[in-house]
Amino acid sequence: MPNRPRFAMIVTDIAASLKFYISYLGFTATESQPETGMATMLDSDGDPILLVNSSVSDVRSYLDEPRIVFNPGDTLDFSSDDLDARRALLVERGVTDVTVEENAWGDRTLSVKGPDGYTIAFVSIAHHSSDELLALYERGLEDYKSSHKRGWSSHGNKQKMLSSFDPRLFGVVNFPRLFGLNSKLVIAEASKKISNA
Repeated sequence: MPNRPRFAMIVTDIAASLKFYISYLGFTATESQPETGMATMLDSDGDPILLVNSSVSDVRSYLDEPRIVFNPGDTLDFSSDDLDARRALLVERGVTDVTVEENAWGDRTLSVKGPDGYTIAFVSIAHHSSDELLALYERGLEDYKSSHKRGWSSHGNKQKMLSSFDPRLFGVVNFPRLFGLNSKLVIAEASKKISNA
């Protein structure tokens, strides 16, 4: 099957889930087989997601790598440029449980509660210059060091961590790739800061 989904969501009611994701969030249905307990839709990024109910065994066999299966109550993050327009559209379509939050980096997240307790989060990353990112990264290192002195642990909700785009959670090597920066420059600057600490 070409272009198989890489992600699946376990749902209790395929029809109700499809209605929510298509009617309210604007996803696109591509295939629905209620008798088999499966349906496929395209998310806001154009990626296929497989919806399955509890009658489907070995869900991962229907997926391509990395074969991620989300369970009720999980959070799914999607990128989005205009959260204000998305929020207005959701409200216009009748969605009432919509929240918008901004983190210390200026990144904004619009969250919507979906069927089965899923949280659908649309993330808009703030745009910063290389100098601003280095300053934020330095501040993150300082916050990281002080929080470790207090016994802070970074082992929490993985989706929540990823949506915060906090560089201390990604490491020196992965941080520049997230923001399309020159990896050597950022690693050199970060190394200087770490060695001087």
